[in-house]
Amino acid sequence: MTLAEHEADSAQAYRLIDFGARSGGAHLVVIGLLMIAILLFPFRQGRRWAWWAMWTLPAWAASAFVLNLAYGVAPGQAPPPPMIPGPIFAVLAAAILLVSTPRLIGDQVPS
Repeated sequence: MTLAEHEADSAQAYRLIDFGARSGGAHLVVIGLLMIAILLFPFRQGRRWAWWAMWTLPAWAASAFVLNLAYGVAPGQAPPPPMIPGPIFAVLAAAILLVSTPRLIGDQVPS
């Protein structure tokens, strides 16, 4: 069913779908801003907790790919957009975090 069909059939269903899409976008913006704040300040200062917190990004990207693969692709439909850059982002973010491991998790105490 298309959005126009939902709107014609049930205004409440249309508002629910619209609210879900808009609130999902707002959540992504807020989470992105929080991750940028962690990356710009505590991560650059060498805080270990920030390194661990940044692992949520590749975990989230990988889980979004797996969930879309398992539940998001209907027969005969093209894959949803998160399925294409998600795994690439997960691998790049994990690689960057692994490269920064010695600086943040090594024997030296961050100053």
